[in-house]
Amino acid sequence: MPMIIEEMDEEPMSTAFAFHYLADAQFSSFQNPEIQPFFEKWGFGADMAMCTFRVEQKVTSESFQEMLDAFFKDREVLSVLHASTGVRVISPSKVAVQWQPMSTKVVSMSFFNKLEDAGCISSSGHIRGRLEEDWEDVPIVNMIREAMLMEESELYETFSPEDRREFLFRIFQHLVFGGASNQYEDHVEDYFKATKAVYKDLLSVRRNDTGDVEVLSTVASVESLSDGGVLYRKERDGVDSDERMEPEKFEEVQSGIAKLLSLQEGKDGAGFATAAEEHLRDTPKSSPKPKQKTRSVNPPPGLAKLRAYPGLDPTIVAAARQAGVPSTHLEAMAGALKVGPGKLDDFPKSAAAAPPLFLTEDEEEEVADPEPNTGDPVTDALVTLTQIVKNMNKKPDSKASLEDALDQVGSNAASGSGDVSTSMGRKHAAARRALHKAFMEDPAQIWRSIESNMSQDFNLQTAMPNATSAFSARGWCEHRSKIQPYIRTCRWVWGIAGILDDLRLNLVDRARARAGLLLAAAEQESLDHGSFLLSQEFLMEPAVPVSNFQNHHLPEPVEMATTRLLDPRWIEAFADRLKQLDAYVEMRKKLNIKSRGSLATNQDLGGKGKWAKGKWKKGAVGETDASET
Repeated sequence: MPMIIEEMDEEPMSTAFAFHYLADAQFSSFQNPEIQPFFEKWGFGADMAMCTFRVEQKVTSESFQEMLDAFFKDREVLSVLHASTGVRVISPSKVAVQWQPMSTKVVSMSFFNKLEDAGCISSSGHIRGRLEEDWEDVPIVNMIREAMLMEESELYETFSPEDRREFLFRIFQHLVFGGASNQYEDHVEDYFKATKAVYKDLLSVRRNDTGDVEVLSTVASVESLSDGGVLYRKERDGVDSDERMEPEKFEEVQSGIAKLLSLQEGKDGAGFATAAEEHLRDTPKSSPKPKQKTRSVNPPPGLAKLRAYPGLDPTIVAAARQAGVPSTHLEAMAGALKVGPGKLDDFPKSAAAAPPLFLTEDEEEEVADPEPNTGDPVTDALVTLTQIVKNMNKKPDSKASLEDALDQVGSNAASGSGDVSTSMGRKHAAARRALHKAFMEDPAQIWRSIESNMSQDFNLQTAMPNATSAFSARGWCEHRSKIQPYIRTCRWVWGIAGILDDLRLNLVDRARARAGLLLAAAEQESLDHGSFLLSQEFLMEPAVPVSNFQNHHLPEPVEMATTRLLDPRWIEAFADRLKQLDAYVEMRKKLNIKSRGSLATNQDLGGKGKWAKGKWKKGAVGETDASET
């Protein structure tokens, strides 16, 4: 997490360091609408933060260590760090910052021309890929990563040890490797653009007498806080990231411990240990009380039912019965605990058939509730009525019913060859009704199936060079879909995919904001007679990479020309609806032809009616068709 500590111009008389958080500080990279989408695409998201603090005292090279120690002990600083980052300071008195100075000699992006000289990138900026390989749990998917991380590679010598201590190199390396859900770039321009913006935000520069740029800031790479705290969540060894020790609570704990120590040492009157010993010594030993005989009381009917399984705890039995565990399972477990090692005989005994401990789902549905036998007729009647009402109100599993209906789509079983079409039509109709019901009552089944198919299709490319491993809707649209490079289609697909990615990340507010901006952009495009210049600004993100959609190819003639996002059974059920409509329209055409043919025959025969005696007209046919319809 980058932090900027600014010095004040005047030097106060106090020697203690005091820090102030500048909450209104503005950055040209972080939260910038042009750069922030890159951070989110590269997997940083909410884990990335930039903070600016001001120190009142003048900081010199001799007092830099003292300033860092005071920084991570300051109450205002800790409150900001605990709220915005994963830094946790548990014991401020034990904080001893371990850090390394970073070099700031490089002030030009031409420093990275070494990547092109080493063959990591082409002259156009394209990042050359390689076969994916894990190096210290980091995926090496391109030549830039190999040059930066793999010490055994020849490309590692592209940057010298002095180059790797440069602050500009550290920023570029951090952005290239990204976060856990990184969507890698194929070209290096975006990495350079973000690196330059971050570098300008974190450093103060000026022109010297010769006109060259000179860096005034001192950069420290903090590596550890010693025993006082941790810098990253992974260092906390299982400690929940939400557990925080606020400075006020820490002082209360310290004061409580100091008070206990003072009592133990006898500073406040009689010592704690001495007072306890005198109390135990002066207290007379009490004689043991005789045991009283308790009167046996019959347990209530419900408790007797819970104690019907010897060897099992009644509370566990109650929880098991409430969870729906059949009584046969409980009896088998109680019997297994009750039966001890038997005596060996000369011949083995015939084993009695025991009920199975575990049943399949179909067998569990067939198991009926046990008949109540508590000894109390009223209790038995209430239990029986409760079981009847429960079975009456039991709702069918919508997921199971949907799967059953879809499974019937692929089945061609029918009573006869002539009934196949009718039978399949009914099954397709039942599948469509089940899908519509799931869409209205349990839509999670719909989007889970679609996202599962999208993820499976997206992961087919992980074995390819320079392929991303983090699944996202936009990544699928850009790299795996068959969407053709029609500019209007790509724009709206890109926006819809962004909404889906926000919902998958539980960013509901941003998803709703993106949906509203898309509607506003659509209306503005219509007002501008199809021009998308102003509408693109509404979306507050970079334009859709249409060039990547040009690599999409339509399916071959031997391939299925259907989307891979939907279950094939869904598509078959929807296509059957079109077949029925087409058959209905064709049948109507044939009926109209037959109707007109019969009317012409009636005219030729001189039949009586309004078509008799040559008075047949085309309009009359239309009236007859409408009346028949």
